Amino acid sequence: MALLSQLPLLLFTLLNSFLYQRVRERLRVAFSLIFILLLFCLTAALVQVPMQPDTFFSVTMATIWFINTFGAVLQGSLFGVVGLFPPRYSTLFMSGQGLAGIFAALAMLLSILSKSQPEPTLMTDKELSLSGLK
Repeated sequence: MALLSQLPLLLFTLLNSFLYQRVRERLRVAFSLIFILLLFCLTAALVQVPMQPDTFFSVTMATIWFINTFGAVLQGSLFGVVGLFPPRYSTLFMSGQGLAGIFAALAMLLSILSKSQPEPTLMTDKELSLSGLK
């Protein structure tokens, strides 16, 4: 799973250095956010669909790949925007990135500590993520 999450970040962060010359920043940010939201909704909906565990795992890994792909484009674009502002804003942006990492780690720890069945744990993770969107 770590490979599926970090490899697209690396590849598309590199690709983003070429992409910024051809695609406007507003489009990159908008399409990245839209596709991340759509893929997240797909994954959240698949928790309720009865399917084989191997199939669910494969689909989830594919969505992780694509979410991280669009996340890399989004993150690179946002760093480009923040780079136009004074250094104070860069510091705040990096602090926000760190806080998001802490939130993700805490959610993972809470999921591990709950020790419930896999399906309710997946649903709890999705509900926790959705509560962050409200």
